Amino acid sequence: MYIQLLKKNYIYTCISAIEFVSPKSRVLVSTVVGCFYPMGAVIMGFTAYMILDWRIIVRILYLPGLLVLGAAWYVPESLRWLQTENRVAEVAIVLSKVAESNGKTIPDCVKDALVINTKANGNVTDTTNKNQMTCRKLMREIFGSKELLLRIINCSFCWFTITLVYYGLSLTSVEFSGNKYFNFMLVNAVEVPASLTLWYIMENFSRRKTQAYSFFFSGIGCIMVNLISENYTWMKLFLFLGSKFAITMSFNAMYVYTAEMFPTELRMTLFGITSMFGRMGVMFAPQMTLLSAYFGQYVPILLFGILSITAGALSFFFPETKDRKLPDTVKQAEFEVEI
Repeated sequence: MYIQLLKKNYIYTCISAIEFVSPKSRVLVSTVVGCFYPMGAVIMGFTAYMILDWRIIVRILYLPGLLVLGAAWYVPESLRWLQTENRVAEVAIVLSKVAESNGKTIPDCVKDALVINTKANGNVTDTTNKNQMTCRKLMREIFGSKELLLRIINCSFCWFTITLVYYGLSLTSVEFSGNKYFNFMLVNAVEVPASLTLWYIMENFSRRKTQAYSFFFSGIGCIMVNLISENYTWMKLFLFLGSKFAITMSFNAMYVYTAEMFPTELRMTLFGITSMFGRMGVMFAPQMTLLSAYFGQYVPILLFGILSITAGALSFFFPETKDRKLPDTVKQAEFEVEI
């Protein structure tokens, strides 16, 4: 449960950062944030190797999590969300803090300009309605748009596949020959170069192709692991790490992609719905060892490969969002307004 809370905090941090920066900086911010997660996993593996008492391990690893409590006072609210909620005064306050941190000031006319821009874009919320979206309104928004509904279903399946393969490969790594702690650290350390590679690819290639081909490469690597003889241990390890490399790229790309394809007024809610199916993948991942015990060691890896290739094919149905303005409304999300 604690790990899931930390993962949720990581998701919220990514979304807030993506909403707070310009389109050209989204990938950079997501990459920087994404590199710290595998670094923590490597530290966890090293700590488990050095300290064999699980009680002491829990105390050492979980205490730094208390620092997250300070994020509520330090991390600013999303400017885009505040603007869609017509909380213009708070937008001006956040902008003033940003300007102050950069040694600059913003003119007094900024607030008036924000009000005019908000009204021009039709983002002003009816004051007779509550800021919080009710369940009935949410369902009406989702089922009232066929494009949005299909996007949610497709995105949910991709999230499920990503988490199942991502965590499944991490847990399966300890079954390889050699030191299981080293294998675990190695399969997590490969995520750092994967994140840096993703930075370059997403800056120069489309979101849709990046998402699809990272799924394809992960699936092909998983299938090839079963085709290589046990005598070629290093080749199997290389393909295994290649699969984790590719699924990590897909995982990190999905954070950016999901945030970009859903409108601001529903972004956090729909992100939560789709990533909920991802949590289902996390629940199924530890059970893959049972699948291996009953049907053979090759079955889980083969299943990972089939699901990854299927998700890659479905990724081509996503809209292209590279260098486009984040949509604020459902209509804008359907038509993907360009900058």
